[in-house]
Amino acid sequence: MSQNISMQGETNETVGSNFSEQLLQTARDKTLQVINLTAKRVHAGMLESEARKLLQEIQAEVGAPKSWHPPQIRFGKNTLLHFGQKPTEDFALAENDIFFFDIGPLFEDHEGDVGRAFTIGNNPDMKRCCHDVEMILNKVRDHWKTEKVSGVELY
Repeated sequence: MSQNISMQGETNETVGSNFSEQLLQTARDKTLQVINLTAKRVHAGMLESEARKLLQEIQAEVGAPKSWHPPQIRFGKNTLLHFGQKPTEDFALAENDIFFFDIGPLFEDHEGDVGRAFTIGNNPDMKRCCHDVEMILNKVRDHWKTEKVSGVELY
C-alpha cells in the first residue's frame, strides 16, 4: 500500500488498480486468524525467534508467504522498544508476561496489517494493559469513523 501526500498536505491513498475493499477486509480477517493461531501456541520459555518462525509457518499455511513489513514480535521487556528498533537479545517469554505481534501479511496483494497484545499467566497489570490498549484502539477507530478524519489528522 502506498500513500502520496501533496505539497498542500492533502492525502491520496492508493494501492493500485486491483484494490478491493472486500479483499482488504478478508486480508485483515486472515491476519487476525494468523495472530490468534500463533498466540495460542506461544508459551513461557519460548524465544522471540521461535515465535517468529512459528508465525511465518502459520502465515504461509493460511496463504500469505510474503509480508509488507517484517513481523514485529516482542516478549516481555522487548515490548517497550520502538517499532523497528531491533532487540539486543532473543528474549524468552516469562510465566506471567506480555507479548505482542504486529504483522502485515499480503493476501492477494492486500495487506492485512494488524497488531495485538496478549498475556500469559495471571499478572493483573499485564492483563489491564492489554485491555486498555484495545479500549484506546476502539476509541480512536470510532473517532476516525465518525469524524471522517485523515490519518494525518488522526495522529
